[in-house]
Amino acid sequence: MKKHFIISASAIGLILALAFEAQAKAQGEWDQAENGRWMYCYQPGEPVKDEWIEDAGKVYYVDSSGYMKTGWVLNQQDGKRYYMGPDGAMCFHTFAPDGRYAGSDGSELKEYDAYRRKILSSLKSAQSSKWYKSAEAQGRQPVFLFSDLNGDGYRDLVIKDGNGTDSRIMSVAVWDKEEKTLLAAAEFDLANSGDTAAGGSSIYLDADKQEVWLEIQGSDGSLQLFQMEDSSPRFEQRWSFTVEMDQWDGADYRVNGDSVTREEWEYERAYALAERGGLPLEGFLTFIEENITREVDRILTLEEEALWQS
Repeated sequence: MKKHFIISASAIGLILALAFEAQAKAQGEWDQAENGRWMYCYQPGEPVKDEWIEDAGKVYYVDSSGYMKTGWVLNQQDGKRYYMGPDGAMCFHTFAPDGRYAGSDGSELKEYDAYRRKILSSLKSAQSSKWYKSAEAQGRQPVFLFSDLNGDGYRDLVIKDGNGTDSRIMSVAVWDKEEKTLLAAAEFDLANSGDTAAGGSSIYLDADKQEVWLEIQGSDGSLQLFQMEDSSPRFEQRWSFTVEMDQWDGADYRVNGDSVTREEWEYERAYALAERGGLPLEGFLTFIEENITREVDRILTLEEEALWQS
């Protein structure tokens, strides 16, 4: 896992002032002990103990024995863990070797790590599913995409069985901050998801009206439209267009379960598609390890990081 070390002078100042309450002292020097470990001394032979230190624009911690610490260090004052790199300096905007993320102040972002674990689990679960193997056997490449579907700032997960016009949505999951988990955003029958004759499905985003729609097309011309509820992770069905055969083998056109003429059916269908508006969600990625790592292990912007503060 690549590491990114970005040190902000203002962040260091804030850390020292608010979190560690470091006291202004004379400049000290690093001294290497006989065992090879480093100690920080203001006076020769008198190492500092159990203290946060700012030296040359970087932040360090020495333990109760006076030795410089690396790895995750618990700050007893604020209860947070901070990541100190191999050289002992605090790291910012980076992933530690154990996979945990250190934010702009060097502390662990536990909620972001929980989110990443859930996302990765969902992706791995999809890869081991029967529908995934069935799609690959048919020459399809399953794909995934992250997008903020309900406008709360968190990146939600959409998985499809391919990238063609007849591809089907296999999973839509929305992050729930309170429950700290991914919630299924739609429940619909995927029993025949491996059957290409069943038609396709897509997610539509209407930026003008800030609406999200799930569309399920049938090869027989049927159409189901679901709209994401306001302030909710779930979809609610808005339109249903089906064509059934009556007892005389004639076409029975139905809109939301009501029998109508063909002309009424076509008019209402056109109206529903216009109401759906927008364009299909695009930018899906294949399930190669490079794509998964890049999308799951993202360095956060300060705005994004604010979402994950405990």
